[in-house]
Amino acid sequence: MTRHLPPLNALRAFEAAARHGSFQAAASEINVTAAAISQRVKLLEQALGTQLFRRFHRGVALTDAGQRYAERIGAALDMVASATSDIDRHDQGARVRVTVLPVLAEMWLLPRLSRFHQRHPEIELLLSTDAPVVDFRGEAFDVGLRYTDGRHPGVEVHKLFQETIFPVCAPELAEKLTSPDDLARTTLLYDQHWQDDWRLWLEAAGRPELVRSNGSAFGLYSLAAAAARNGLGVLIGHSRLIADDLARGSLVTPFDLRVPARHAYHVACPPWAQDRPAVKAFVSWMLKEAGE
Repeated sequence: MTRHLPPLNALRAFEAAARHGSFQAAASEINVTAAAISQRVKLLEQALGTQLFRRFHRGVALTDAGQRYAERIGAALDMVASATSDIDRHDQGARVRVTVLPVLAEMWLLPRLSRFHQRHPEIELLLSTDAPVVDFRGEAFDVGLRYTDGRHPGVEVHKLFQETIFPVCAPELAEKLTSPDDLARTTLLYDQHWQDDWRLWLEAAGRPELVRSNGSAFGLYSLAAAAARNGLGVLIGHSRLIADDLARGSLVTPFDLRVPARHAYHVACPPWAQDRPAVKAFVSWMLKEAGE
């Protein structure tokens, strides 16, 4: 049976424009100009013999026919994308694609990976350290490691570990700190993505006003930790991330108070990756490492 299909480029342009409600946003997604999107949609309308969008001076809106068509086309393209990803995933063999926060990769995962490779030399890991949270419906990842509240509908989630937070600093600086009041006279170091950490600890210590004291924010937690090692201030430490520093003595804890972190680290797997042997082996190994 011969299929009578409109141009696929036109379908893709229409679906993106319908989903975003904007030719400009669709153009950004597909990496073409808004004029190209408009032209492709017009070709599709001519092929179908019906108007799909109403054009206005400040934007566009779907017609009733366009709304019905968008629902069907969106579902169809989702099926095509899923089939393509499925082929790609089965061709991966023993390859596991992992998205992980930079700080967790650098300060927890990478120092331990040699043990995984010794146990599973047949498994290839592809690590991405982009910070944004991944939507597994549209990204080609098998495993995600994130610092969240653990609520991820439609995705299998395992809690990797919970942390406590507390001040840490170089040993020579710790000698000058006898109480939390002394923090008012030093620089408070922190990761800019975790701006509430100092507030949580200082409130528990009964000194919330010190949040407004002199502070230095870093784009990477590892840089903040390096600054603390070099005596540039006091870092709000995450127990697992600075465990090796504490063991070596390059960082010490001037105070005893520890406060639970706001979130925990979790391992997330999309449904289509959960049963792959390589993925299961990697997740099981991480959970074992976290437990130890």
